[in-house]
Amino acid sequence: MKNKRFNLFDLLVIIIILGIAAALIFRNQIKDLLVTTELKTFAVTVHSDAISNSAINELEEGGEMYLRSGSNPFGTVKEIKTSPAYETLVVGTQEVQKESSYFSVLDLVLTVEGYESEGSYFAKDGTPLLVREKLVLENDSSRYSYTVTAVVITGE
Repeated sequence: MKNKRFNLFDLLVIIIILGIAAALIFRNQIKDLLVTTELKTFAVTVHSDAISNSAINELEEGGEMYLRSGSNPFGTVKEIKTSPAYETLVVGTQEVQKESSYFSVLDLVLTVEGYESEGSYFAKDGTPLLVREKLVLENDSSRYSYTVTAVVITGE
């Protein structure tokens, strides 16, 4: 039978195992500092390039917006900003921009409850609040795709 000695390779394996264990313990200890479950209030601005004027007329400040029907409210409409959308018409050989009588550009400011985790913002349901993120929001009568253009903490 060979004599087994404690060598450098064994020491290296033990150090690696102790390092992994220390990292796991450290991560569990600071997890509460990285992930705060305190709810914060965000002002989330969403943008749509073309939304029908009839759908805009159905929006109202203080109304609820949902990510999917039957779910909890995603946010409350705080402010509605519209501007004209333009259509491109071809007249002869020229393209002409004409103000659309059916569609408008819409910017909605929503009040959303959520939390911050490791420098990122999330709605209460876990939806990430990222700039340029596409969201499909609906109210009682319509459903449209929006792009998040700004996220600002308004209250803690």
